[in-house]
Amino acid sequence: MCVRNSGFAYGVRHPETKAIQAVMLLRPPGVIQNGIHETRWEFLTTAFGMGGPPPWDNQEIYGQGCGGRMDAMGKSQYKMHAELAPTDHWYVFWMAVSPEHQGTGCCGALLNLLNVASDQGGYYCFLDTIGERNAAVYAKYGYAERKDFIVRDSSTEAEPDLNHIALIRRPPKEASDRMEAARPISGREGCGRTC
Repeated sequence: MCVRNSGFAYGVRHPETKAIQAVMLLRPPGVIQNGIHETRWEFLTTAFGMGGPPPWDNQEIYGQGCGGRMDAMGKSQYKMHAELAPTDHWYVFWMAVSPEHQGTGCCGALLNLLNVASDQGGYYCFLDTIGERNAAVYAKYGYAERKDFIVRDSSTEAEPDLNHIALIRRPPKEASDRMEAARPISGREGCGRTC
């Protein structure tokens, strides 16, 4: 499924009930230029803005300063993307597995699909997450390069700092070399046309 001309949504459904068990939103190579289109926070704010105030404004449920934490996360996303993923790549914008289906292979099925596509194109994959448990899951599927970013929300002292983890999966060297050789030449080095 295409998501607003800027990505794809893939999911895993239960074979009998057809209930959605997991969803992965992807941004393909070429969509992201020098950073990311929008952070999850901007995406959610826009989505909820069409239907009323976002649910995290309820401090009884989400705690004090949830919006401030989301803003801090957005800044961290921009920073990590610019620093670690400045060239064309696949970006796992969102990965969600329903709690009752975690540990059953849903995340792995979606990541394996992405890994095959990225290897065929010679592109690396980038994702960001919170928590060692999530980072360990992604590491099993080749997301081995890691950099930690500490997220501090200055709007409240009530919440602890978050460890925002950036992970990268590189394609096999031969796939990367093959893709680099196939890229069109432009400017003074060639004819300037994409053939």
